[in-house]
Amino acid sequence: MKKVQILIITLVSILVLGCVTFAVIYFATDIFKSDKESFYKYASQINLKEFIDLEGYNNYLKRTETEGHANEGAITINVNQGEQSINESIKYLRIFRSSK
Repeated sequence: MKKVQILIITLVSILVLGCVTFAVIYFATDIFKSDKESFYKYASQINLKEFIDLEGYNNYLKRTETEGHANEGAITINVNQGEQSINESIKYLRIFRSSK
């Protein structure tokens, strides 16, 4: 009779300990959260004023309205399939002039 009581107390203790461990892991960590939930959790903590320099961007927009500027770049595409390969490169230059 005594061994049965000890066995029951041991099993209940292990069950309670397991439940407490799972609860702590679930509520205190992000292990069981999806990538989407984790992203939104941490994205909501970012202060956008620190992340984006709006004043610098507005100054850039004002400067581009009053001064001429140019954009230059290149796009390269390399595709290999079996023995065939396609290599294309496109270069561009776009010049903006102030209308003022």
